[in-house]
Amino acid sequence: MSQSNEILRDGQRPSFNEPWQAEAYALVQVLIETGRIPPKEWAALFGNALRDAAVDGKPDNSETYYAALAKALEHVLVVAGLVQDAEVEQRTDDWRAAYHRTPHGKPVKLEMP
Repeated sequence: MSQSNEILRDGQRPSFNEPWQAEAYALVQVLIETGRIPPKEWAALFGNALRDAAVDGKPDNSETYYAALAKALEHVLVVAGLVQDAEVEQRTDDWRAAYHRTPHGKPVKLEMP
């Protein structure tokens, strides 16, 4: 799956449609720059997540790109022991619940444990 102009507007910097996308991208960059994720390992994991999305018939757009980035990042964090699968599932459930109870147009507020 290639990066479309929707994702890389000027060929140099990624564009972000949502704040979480910028945060996830920045987190990956920090993990790579601090040596916590080898660049080749990240490239393989992220590439696999993008290929999985393509095989699943997902469109080649920024939504799919950042969903794959989040999937690969989640995998890295679980494998590194920084989070547990159960924690990821719980936070996902918490976000869904917060989203569903938030009125349209209002910011989603997630209470931290």
